[in-house]
Amino acid sequence: MLWVVLAIIALGLSAATAYLYVESRRVSLTAGAAYRLAYTSIQEESQEKLSGHIQSCNLHGKNVAQLTDADAFDAFAACEPLPPGTTREPRVAFLRLQIETQSHNQSSPSDVGAPGGVYVVNAGGGEAKRICGDLKRMWTIAPSWSPDGKQLVFAAVEDLNNDGRFVMDEVGIYVCDVQSTESKRIASIDGAVTRLSWSPASPQIIVIFIQSGQLQSKLLDAETGRSLLEGPAPAACWSPDGQELAAYLPEDDKIHILRPDGSESYQLDPPGHVVELLWVPMWPASEQSKRGRLLAISRPEHTSEISQLYVRSAEPGDERWQPIDLEGYMIQMSASPDGRYVAYTLLTDELAEARRTVSPTDLYLLEIGHNQPVRLTSDPGYEGLATWIPVQ
Repeated sequence: MLWVVLAIIALGLSAATAYLYVESRRVSLTAGAAYRLAYTSIQEESQEKLSGHIQSCNLHGKNVAQLTDADAFDAFAACEPLPPGTTREPRVAFLRLQIETQSHNQSSPSDVGAPGGVYVVNAGGGEAKRICGDLKRMWTIAPSWSPDGKQLVFAAVEDLNNDGRFVMDEVGIYVCDVQSTESKRIASIDGAVTRLSWSPASPQIIVIFIQSGQLQSKLLDAETGRSLLEGPAPAACWSPDGQELAAYLPEDDKIHILRPDGSESYQLDPPGHVVELLWVPMWPASEQSKRGRLLAISRPEHTSEISQLYVRSAEPGDERWQPIDLEGYMIQMSASPDGRYVAYTLLTDELAEARRTVSPTDLYLLEIGHNQPVRLTSDPGYEGLATWIPVQ
């Protein structure tokens, strides 16, 4: 009997030791991290109603808080970039939408976009301010901040010919002044916009959109709307300093590193068909790699097979893409400003079986260089589209 008791105690101590090791390892990955994540949470309350909220959590998925308390459908958050040493609280831009069920929707089935507006709220919460002027119908993607925090770029749909309808060729790119709330249409995009990204260093905007079934990228002048570059690139992103951009072109199967004037710096071989690209600072900072790192999500073209995440130095002489083993269909990468972490959304295959309206997803966090992702959410609906909020 004594040996049985001792064996049970030993097993208990072993389990406790293993648990403490795992938890200490998990805590060490995010120790000293001065960020919170804000993300979209969409839940299917019933067949007749969806709810959408902007929620925030720490890098363990704990201390969950709702950023806005309005009885509205809030989604697609983007945190204002703040220069180092800034002490004020950043602001978060998001879309507040009117999501109606099919039976209650009075608009034409051919209308695109959703009724709503662009709003801004302090990262700590509070009253949200509408900043999109008199525009009434939004294209449902996240807005993007100018580097000085004075302007936002977003996509909207405007009834240009006053026929009471909102159609695809009326989708436009708008720039608004956050203080005055005045908005200006700078360009028309005859296609489904999927991403907007304002340069960290200049008044230039990357627009990724679908046209004739093909993903395209366009570089716009934020002041005039003039197209500076355009091509069949399904993935494009800015370098951390905004002095270059990376674009993947399937036609020659290369990642092109370009200057904003269109001249090419160098080319890189991709790790397969690239569907998302991120260019992040090197963590920890390294004199040997001042250009930072490239992150790429690759998957077989025209399939829904499981995706693969790759990482490599952005230096032209380093040809090694390192795979990170993450099981599942990952989308919507978002990197911390210091380049240490990447948040992403993992899509499950339960949608067809459950016949749900909302795709079941969860938000995950990965420290770059460690194949130990942390699952941050576990609600039944959709959680994703993360943005990074610096904590003072």
